[in-house]
Amino acid sequence: MSDSSREQDYFISIERIITSEVESALFQLDGKSSTRSDVIPLTFRFLDHQLTYRSAIALSIAGKQPNLAQNRAKQLIDCLKEQISSDFAEIELISPAWIQFHLREAAIQGWLQGWVNRLTTVCFPSELETELNSRSLSRYVRDRCCTIWELGSEENIISDNRQWHDLSNFSLNILAAKDWEFMYQLIATTDALEKVSPSQELEKSANRLSKEFLEFHRHCQIFDRKQPNFPDIAIIRLLLIAITEAILKEVDQVRIRL
Repeated sequence: MSDSSREQDYFISIERIITSEVESALFQLDGKSSTRSDVIPLTFRFLDHQLTYRSAIALSIAGKQPNLAQNRAKQLIDCLKEQISSDFAEIELISPAWIQFHLREAAIQGWLQGWVNRLTTVCFPSELETELNSRSLSRYVRDRCCTIWELGSEENIISDNRQWHDLSNFSLNILAAKDWEFMYQLIATTDALEKVSPSQELEKSANRLSKEFLEFHRHCQIFDRKQPNFPDIAIIRLLLIAITEAILKEVDQVRIRL
């Protein structure tokens, strides 16, 4: 997995990156593409303050043969460790034959950077579409996101003379548990956008993210200048809010096209 391809794809879907790498590892072992990336079993979890993907592909291939499944998982892990940088994820075998990917800070930072790069090339806050129900929860949250971002600009937390668009200046270690829980929901929603979903499923994803945003905003301070790690913590949280608005905008646009 080249650095250039990772940088380009982070803001789209981390799940798609991992399934693509698993598919490539299967090809390395079998000499043919035996499993499509869209049917590779993969779940995304927030465990022990870590963002983790877990695949049951070895179990799926081996069926009811546990020894075969574990051997297959070990072979895949060997291939995956050659393909995927250790800066991206820690890959390990979980009994009985799960393949687990613990995302590293560099992976999450890269995903965030992809969104930030995208946000700097478009007008934010964006104009809200009038085709959708203006009373929807996601519409309300998009309005809130825009208002909070504008206040961050007025308070000079986000401004042209701050290097907020380069996340290499920040450490994600300053984030609190609620920040990570919300980050999990942002990544999960972005993963879901990669999949073909009917309008009703997209609406559920938007509502789920909107509710998580309200919980995040309730517990995570932005404008308290006396809080630890200010202003860096405020800048990162404002960026999460900007990404929320951008994701909800994408969901709205997809729903309009359906």
